[in-house]
Parts: sequence; C-alpha cells; structure tokens
Amino acid sequence: MGVRHPAVAGMFYPKEEDGLKEFVGYAISESFDAAKRPKIIVSPHAGYVYSGYTAGHAFRQLLNLDENIEYKVLLLGPSHRVYLEGASFSPDEYFETPLGNIKVDKEESSRLLQKFPNLISSEVAHRLEHSLEVQLPFLQLSLKKFTIVPLVYGNISDKELFSILEEFLLDDSRICVISSDLSHYYPHKEAVAIDSYCIKGVEALDLSALEACEACGRPGISAAVRYALKHNLKSKTLDYKTSGDTTGDKDSVVGYGSFMFYKEGQ
Repeated sequence: MGVRHPAVAGMFYPKEEDGLKEFVGYAISESFDAAKRPKIIVSPHAGYVYSGYTAGHAFRQLLNLDENIEYKVLLLGPSHRVYLEGASFSPDEYFETPLGNIKVDKEESSRLLQKFPNLISSEVAHRLEHSLEVQLPFLQLSLKKFTIVPLVYGNISDKELFSILEEFLLDDSRICVISSDLSHYYPHKEAVAIDSYCIKGVEALDLSALEACEACGRPGISAAVRYALKHNLKSKTLDYKTSGDTTGDKDSVVGYGSFMFYKEGQ
C-alpha cells in the first residue's frame, strides 16, 4: 500500500491531531456561508497562520453539499519543487495527514491518464509538494465521504487544464479544489492593486483581467473561469487578505484569496 506522507506538517500547519482539528474547525465554522453548493473552489496554500482563515471561507461552502454523497475531489495545484512538462497524478493509494488517511481514486486517475497525453504519474512530483497537502485537513473536516484525485501541474496551459476539468466534472458527485496564492512579495498596497485583477477576473469571469493576475496558480484559476463561462456558473469572492493583514509587516506580502464557482439555484 503506497502512502504519501505529510511533507509540511509541523511547518505549514500543526502536526498534532488535536491542534490541527481545532484550528481548521474554527477557521471553517467562523467563515462566511454563501448558502450555495460549489462546483469549484479556490483556496490558498500558505502556512495556516497566514492563509488558513482565508482557506476556511472556501471550505465552509462544502458544508452545503449533500452529506449522503461520496464525492470525487480533483485537487489541482502548481508544482513548487519539481519541474513538470504537463501535470502529474500520484501513484500512491493514500495521502496521510495528522487527521488520518485519505483514499486516492486510482481508477479515476488512470482514466484521465489515458485521455490526456500530457499527464503522467509520479511519486517524486508529489513527495514534497505543499500546494495540495495543505488543502487536505480542510477537506477532512468539511466533507464526510470523499476520495481525491491529486494533480500537480507545471508547464501547462489553462486551456489544457480546462479540458481536464471538462472530462472530470461529469456529475454532481464531482468537485474541484484549485490551490493558489495570489501575488508574491510586493508592498501591501501594490499587492492589493495587482490582486484586484485576479478578483475581477473571477467575479466578472474575465479572462483578459486574469492576464494581469500574478497568482502562482493562475492557469488553474483561468481554467475554472473557462469552465464557468461554458457551463453558465456564477462566481463569488469569499475572502481576500495579504500576509500583512496577519503579521502587520506590509513591506513585502503575499496575497490570498478564496473563491467559488457554482450553479445558480443549487
């Protein structure tokens, strides 16, 4: 049984089960409820002290999903440690967190691998990657029954990622979590100005605005906007902050946003 062990527990988030459950549970429970059922959410992937409460706003919306359904969750995030042409699934059967093991839907990963020639399966691509890992405890406390399809990407276009979303999001039992921070290492006021293009791009479903967005996961966000445009989804910003809002140091900050895409009336 292949298990992908945590790489950033104790660094990005608490490694003790009780402390982790307390933080994540509080971040979710104290967040805004949009009273919608999301098809796609976007959540940041920094250390929880910086972006955890913003992430809580995204995952709070998953509590509105049908708790009787076992969901397939496509986890989509940029690679920070390994250069990739295309994107990579994980060959492991489980992803471990301090809250327990999460089953990987290997059958779905294999199906998508056969559909898209720019996808591979690599343990190395996932071993040290944090962009997907930090989403997992939030998933564990916001969904009762689910499996994951973890996909980390490198040099790939938003159109290619859109095609993967098209192939994956086949019915109401499938959702996507897109992992992305926003701008990096600008003074606070400049970061807010740059991140406004990301927010406009999501809220107005405006791909041209997203061209000025400096999110590390911009291809994933743009793919979500393409999907929303084709499938008539609505979009909403749930929270926005910079690291300066948390630390008070506004000389060089990272931007964090949580967003959702949903079908009106659901």
